[in-house]
Amino acid sequence: MTTLDEDGFISEEINEKRDKILKEYSELFSLTRQINQIAQKIQYLLSPNNRDPQRLLATILYRRILDFYQGAYFLASMGMDGPFKVLLRSQIEAYALLKANEADSNFFKEMVIDYDYRRLRYFKSAEKFPTSDLFSMIRSYEQFKEKLKELESRNPKRLDILSVFKRAGLEEGYESIYALLSAPTHHGLSSLEDCLIISEDKIKSILWGPNTEDIWMFFDTGSWTLYQAMISVYELFELEDKQYINEAEQIGKRIGEKSNQLSIDKKIGS
Repeated sequence: MTTLDEDGFISEEINEKRDKILKEYSELFSLTRQINQIAQKIQYLLSPNNRDPQRLLATILYRRILDFYQGAYFLASMGMDGPFKVLLRSQIEAYALLKANEADSNFFKEMVIDYDYRRLRYFKSAEKFPTSDLFSMIRSYEQFKEKLKELESRNPKRLDILSVFKRAGLEEGYESIYALLSAPTHHGLSSLEDCLIISEDKIKSILWGPNTEDIWMFFDTGSWTLYQAMISVYELFELEDKQYINEAEQIGKRIGEKSNQLSIDKKIGS
């Protein structure tokens, strides 16, 4: 029995598997590192301040998109198929928020109202389950009741994610890639079936360990989303020097071409 059998993805052996994956897809991983480096440089060009909520929110969301991309990079390079798809979905959602914020300078206020809505829901849950960990975080019951009453008086509304995608001009993305990535996020039947090895309509075994069957999705979807986020902050912050964005565009095209070919090769080989 190997250490991978004993410890799974937290074993030391996973480093050897990761090295093989990085080598097998070396050109695409190199390109993703290049576009990531440009994205890193762009974040240092942003100058948010608390007097401009729109730009402040954009900076935070851009940072989140970078975090999700870099996290997905590590997971994809280790062959952690399901987890990297979960991060891709979060990256796309953050991008939708970024675009909605770019389109409407008052979007930040709606985010604040949504925050109040979620706090109200948490407080009501704490009231319903007073022995929960959530309730234990409340310092005093009197303060809790006072805050609950205050939030209820505001009648906060939830920020619906579908409406966010529509306002961002990304409704098609919501119905396609975002919906597709919702399966591994919410453990839909299609993603659970991917965990099985089936032959002649019979389940042979459970598929576990490094899996690169859909790794092209990280290269393609993750990099495209990152590049689009760069364009969004460039426009919102009115950055004049286009060197970084032009470099990212060229790298993005190469990633798109090669990841598209990879997806075709995977389908032919399956």
